[in-house]
Amino acid sequence: MRIEYVLDKEDFLQSQLFLASQSKQVTTSRRKSRLRVPVLYLILAFALFVIDENSVASVFIAIGGLWYIFSPVLYRKRYIRFVEKYIDEHFVNRLGKPESISIGDEYIEILDYQGETKVKVTEITEVTEVRDYYFLKMSSGSCIFIPAYKLPTQRKELGEVIVDLVETAGVKQTVNLDWKWR
Repeated sequence: MRIEYVLDKEDFLQSQLFLASQSKQVTTSRRKSRLRVPVLYLILAFALFVIDENSVASVFIAIGGLWYIFSPVLYRKRYIRFVEKYIDEHFVNRLGKPESISIGDEYIEILDYQGETKVKVTEITEVTEVRDYYFLKMSSGSCIFIPAYKLPTQRKELGEVIVDLVETAGVKQTVNLDWKWR
């Protein structure tokens, strides 16, 4: 099967956010960042309780609690801005240029403005389907993403080819149609 599409900034953004959401290092870092400020406020509140400044300590506890509640929204937006800058710096030459992928029995061939890449199907370790994309993870750690939403006439056929690919290569398939960056 051969498919052609054009990738835009939103496609790269969604792929980078998805890969980050699957990374243990990123999720651990985000969890630690969420806890740092509230813990600091709790330590300061405890110190203020010890010196009998209960009203100020209560304010510190409230600020720490509010930070814990609202920091995920702030970190989510901050991370999106970081990834957008990363895309502008590293993928600007690929934006808006046509790409094509040919999925065969033994190889996946990717053709873009730089040239051609040929990957053995046996190098695929996992296939993940989210609402608008397919992600093919490789044993090297890299990932091929296919924007399925840009292929309305070929989407069903692409899904069938992906299922065949999973069965023939014997790789793990994950379907997460509800995935959203959080």
